[in-house]
Amino acid sequence: GHIMKSTMVKAKSVLQSLSKDKDGLDGSKIYIYGEGWDFGEVAKNKRGINASQFNICGTGIGSFNDRIRDAVLGGSPFGHPLQQGFITGLYLQP
Repeated sequence: GHIMKSTMVKAKSVLQSLSKDKDGLDGSKIYIYGEGWDFGEVAKNKRGINASQFNICGTGIGSFNDRIRDAVLGGSPFGHPLQQGFITGLYLQP
C-alpha cells in the first residue's frame, strides 16, 4: 500500500517485457504480489492512487489477503492474539 499503483503496474510491464533469449528469463513467468494495505500517510489515496487491495484489482498483480489469513490462522489485528483459527486448533480443539 505504500507503493503507488502506477509504480506497481510499471514494474509489471517492465518484467513482462523480459525474454529468455534476450534477458535470460521469461518475465511473463514472474508473478507480482504485495500486501495492499490502505493506512497511514497513504490511506484513502492521500498521495495518489496507492496499491491497496481495492485499487490493484484488475491489474493482474496479486494482493495478500489478510482476511483469509486471519480465518485460517486465527486472531486479527483487532482481536486477541491467542484466538484460535483452523490451523491453530479450532477445528480439533475449540
